[in-house]
Amino acid sequence: MELQYKIDKLNKEFEESKELNEMLIKINEEFGKENDRLYERINFYKNLQMPRSIKKSSKPKRKHQRNNDSEDSDDEIIDVDVEMDEKDEKDDKDEKDDKDARMEMKTILKTMPAKFDLDYDQTFMSKTNVDIRKQLIPELMKSLKPNFNPTYDKLTKWLMSLHKSRRSRNNYKKKGRLDSDDRHLHANGRMNDKKICRLKAAKALYDKDDVKIAHYEKQEMINIIQDIRYHSPELSETDEENASEKCQIVVYNRSWRSSELKTFFREVLDPYSFTQQNAQLTRHRNYDDTLQNFDVQPPNDALQWTCVEPGNGNVVYDSDIGYESIYDDYMYDDADTF
Repeated sequence: MELQYKIDKLNKEFEESKELNEMLIKINEEFGKENDRLYERINFYKNLQMPRSIKKSSKPKRKHQRNNDSEDSDDEIIDVDVEMDEKDEKDDKDEKDDKDARMEMKTILKTMPAKFDLDYDQTFMSKTNVDIRKQLIPELMKSLKPNFNPTYDKLTKWLMSLHKSRRSRNNYKKKGRLDSDDRHLHANGRMNDKKICRLKAAKALYDKDDVKIAHYEKQEMINIIQDIRYHSPELSETDEENASEKCQIVVYNRSWRSSELKTFFREVLDPYSFTQQNAQLTRHRNYDDTLQNFDVQPPNDALQWTCVEPGNGNVVYDSDIGYESIYDDYMYDDADTF
């Protein structure tokens, strides 16, 4: 009897152990499924298209070490997501700051004395250019502050890219593969610079809810400013009566542009843009919409307020500045932007 009792007891314990084991197996399977789902989520985030700056940067450190249960694993994934979002925002801002700083550097270079000009007939690492950079870069760092604080190495890299494109262009000119008269190139370049400055000014004024711009629909205005056809070409010319005088920048009006559009550009955006630049224009802009004017048709999608009323156009004078030239806006960007 006693032996049978022990056997029955052992069988009962065995059945209980078997049931417990089956339950643990099921729980383990559930953990396995949850673990697979978490790995799928991790792989999904790993395979997302990230900005180049994030790909180059080190992997974000996790803020917390968690146990391997499902709830804590979810928290860990959220921590990684938050850190990656913060990293994304920071790197995007850094890229924008670098782009703005490069544009500002190019503007400053135009105002520098001739002794700071790099020699494009020589390589970037030539002794002449090394000596020039030793004086130039500290001046650039000083002029860019307080808005921008690029390092010495970063400025060197930017100058190297700029030197490479300009030296290449200089070599093409020497070989006769580039027209020595590059007025069209510089005209498009000045127009492109003006467009960028006005775009920055408009966005800043919208952010401040300035009354001078608030009554214009934001996206419509941004689209107008981004379209190069709305901006007036600028050409470097010498006064025929005073040939010895320094060239001045002559601004040619597009005959279809309304007074409201011209006034908004010249009296709202341009003055505000100048206040935000460390480097100021050194060459006088000559405006005379009656004499310096050429006739073109407005864009097909131009808003009514941007155009003069039919029959109210200005007198048309011949000009060698057209809508397009062999150096269009896109080529200018490639030639001098890095």
